[in-house]
Amino acid sequence: MTDKKARKANVRKTLKNRTMLVGAKQSGVRRSIKLKDVTCFVDQEYGSRKGSGSYNATLYAEGDLQPLDTIFHAWYDHKHKDRTMVWEHGLRIIAKPGLSDWKAFYAEMQVEFDAKRQEIANNWDEIIRHAKDMQGARKWSLQVGRDRDGNAVCMKDLYPSAEEFVAQTKVVQQIRPLPDAQDLRTSLSEVEVQEVERQLRETHMEGVKDVYERLRDATAHVGERFTNGKRKSDAILGNVTELVAALEGLNIPDADGNVDEDLERIGTEIAGELLDKNLDEVWKDDDLKKEKASKASEITEEIEGKIKEMDDKLKGYI
Repeated sequence: MTDKKARKANVRKTLKNRTMLVGAKQSGVRRSIKLKDVTCFVDQEYGSRKGSGSYNATLYAEGDLQPLDTIFHAWYDHKHKDRTMVWEHGLRIIAKPGLSDWKAFYAEMQVEFDAKRQEIANNWDEIIRHAKDMQGARKWSLQVGRDRDGNAVCMKDLYPSAEEFVAQTKVVQQIRPLPDAQDLRTSLSEVEVQEVERQLRETHMEGVKDVYERLRDATAHVGERFTNGKRKSDAILGNVTELVAALEGLNIPDADGNVDEDLERIGTEIAGELLDKNLDEVWKDDDLKKEKASKASEITEEIEGKIKEMDDKLKGYI
């Protein structure tokens, strides 16, 4: 091997040993729909004939979902890009010693992203009303969507539920080993396939763990307020009620299509033990308040144990 080739080989080897590829993928509900037919409005304004063209119609009012993009790009365009070097679309190079800091900044962004996503989901009825009000001012934009049988597409069928919005809207961390240059245009090696599969398992578990943590915080709040609270407030049961109602959408299946059965069971337990009585009824009965506070504490401990179990597994993956 010539000195030049040897230097190149050493550079590739060093680069691969000391760096990783990192990035994140943002996904969400579709925000526009392509209409295949020109509407009466377009025909009247421009003299077009039906079937002569297509165009995109916006589904949501401007700004309603924008905060999620703002959070993601504020991280991607600054903290992510400032700490990485260009490699390929969506993935950039980072030195392995800097990976822990990058993960910390990513985690901060994900917490902010998830909180804003939940805030939007909590206000989903208003988002949809706003979207339909916007369409009401220019109904021509969504009047003529057609299915394969030629039937008009109904507006309500174009919008997901709040639970579907939460399930579909997320950011997924991507961390991969640096492949050799010749590997870029070929299929992944077995090691890289294993790494991608590990990432998928880890990312899925982290998502489910986040749901458990939210439930733990909500049940702990219920127990604390029933024990020490001086004032009755709808917020005492509000968070846990919303989480339990959204569990079907939040309990996302893993790569094998299986949902977390413990999460389903705990959700049912919370509904049956903490949400079976009206807040007014509980608040005026001291014995019932103590009973609910005790049960909330038991469920919180149960969830805490589940979170610790998942933490141990995640450490094993890492």
